[in-house]
Amino acid sequence: MSEQFKETGISTTEEIDLKKIIFILFDAKYFITSFTIFAAIFSVFYALSLPNLYTSKALLAQSTQDESLSSNLGPVSSLANITGLDMYALNLKSVEGVERIKSLEFFSTQFLPEISLENLMAYKQWVPDQNISIYDDEIFNQESGEWIRKVSYPKKQVPSDQEAYKKYKNAINVIKDNKTGFIHIHATHQSPIIAKKWADIVIRKINESMREENKKISQNAIDFLNSSYQTTNIQSLREAISILLESQMKNLMLASTHEDYVFKIIDSPVVAEQKSGPSRALICITGVLFGFIFSMILAITYYFIKLYKHKFTW
Repeated sequence: MSEQFKETGISTTEEIDLKKIIFILFDAKYFITSFTIFAAIFSVFYALSLPNLYTSKALLAQSTQDESLSSNLGPVSSLANITGLDMYALNLKSVEGVERIKSLEFFSTQFLPEISLENLMAYKQWVPDQNISIYDDEIFNQESGEWIRKVSYPKKQVPSDQEAYKKYKNAINVIKDNKTGFIHIHATHQSPIIAKKWADIVIRKINESMREENKKISQNAIDFLNSSYQTTNIQSLREAISILLESQMKNLMLASTHEDYVFKIIDSPVVAEQKSGPSRALICITGVLFGFIFSMILAITYYFIKLYKHKFTW
């Protein structure tokens, strides 16, 4: 690179200006060109080495079954309608559902038992013509079904839930539109078939898990209220218990009869035909720009290092 720099005839005491920078860059034109070409070639090979990614998308709305039933269930529901508590409860339930999907608890207890761990942690490539999955043979032995990766503490040979959860957060993206209340679920994977399956699992398990949990809570409340009703002779308490029983029976009915307990599907996940990433053109353009700018910085830096070394030698 030193041979590419020529004497510019510019005094070391002159201030740095645009003209001087242009002279410096012109003298280093061969270095800049070579470095940029190298960066471009590297970017092309890197972009081609990345596997295609496919995203299966679903559009959900918060379930409104509560509203259709509330008008027929007595004074408590009527009061809730008037005060807007029903809509608040619905919105709170959907927010809870979104946060649960993002949680480690949901991943470990609901999502992970439904999938093959190697599809999350050791997947390498999908062959579309034959619909074949290829796994990284340094991590997972596809023939024996054994994990063979070599790792050091705290990682384990078989990936732990916490390690796999990091991959899950990159693969499953949940977004709630605060203006419309709609929920967007995006599942991304090298295989469009697996991506669609994962999106289906997330939707089914969030509805199922929250429905079963609320059924259990309501049933426990009903058992307690029935027991309390039998043990008291005070009429006012009996009336209050009856109202609470009515509310809990409503909750139990909704949880027992509606599969779309938290979210109902507006647009179901599908097997994507077109890849969602990576953008190889963008990677190549970014690589070229980076190589061009970085080479100019190197050229300017090298020139002034040389200049100051020469100055202090005297």
